[in-house]
Amino acid sequence: MMGHTMRKVHTLPGTTFSNPQQRGAYDSEKMAALTLQEFEQWLTTYLTEVYHKRVHSMTHQTPYARFRAGILGTPDQPGIGLPERYYDERQVRLDFMPAIERSVQREGVQVDHIHYFADVLRSYVNRRASGSGKQGGKQRLTFKRDPRDLSVLHMLEPGTNLYHRIPYRNTSRPSISIWEQRAAIRQLKQQGQSRWMKIAFLLLSTECERKY
Repeated sequence: MMGHTMRKVHTLPGTTFSNPQQRGAYDSEKMAALTLQEFEQWLTTYLTEVYHKRVHSMTHQTPYARFRAGILGTPDQPGIGLPERYYDERQVRLDFMPAIERSVQREGVQVDHIHYFADVLRSYVNRRASGSGKQGGKQRLTFKRDPRDLSVLHMLEPGTNLYHRIPYRNTSRPSISIWEQRAAIRQLKQQGQSRWMKIAFLLLSTECERKY
């Protein structure tokens, strides 16, 4: 499934191909024609409406028919039945998000030049790691982040499985993806902005609204 799907993905404009040798002089960024949301929609449609409904050369059945037979059974083989449904969609999403560790400063938490803050962070400001003493290192908390939406972090409360929502410190700024952020910073650097790391996010909201 993976190999077949990736071969199909590489037919889309803007593909990065399997490796630099295959890509050659092809300008993937210039040729890209889909937003991330459009690609997700394309991939979902391809998997559910094309791949899983096409007859497999080895089984001579569609993947959907094989799945249905495995769940509901056939005249010759009983099925395993429908699995228990997992209802906590938010927890599933959080489980698969990339994790980041940061200590909490008075101004909150900073990740990739973006500052985040919420009241729940106050009790963790400059807190020392357990057993480190007065001269020890600061406690580092675990945060989850969705690359498609950098406007919020999800802080894992130590010793629990509870996540707290930590928004931008400046909540007036628009939501952006990590790829939009990288593109905006890259453009600022190419334009020769002095001290770009300090001013990037003073300009980022305007850049993204104008260019994305």
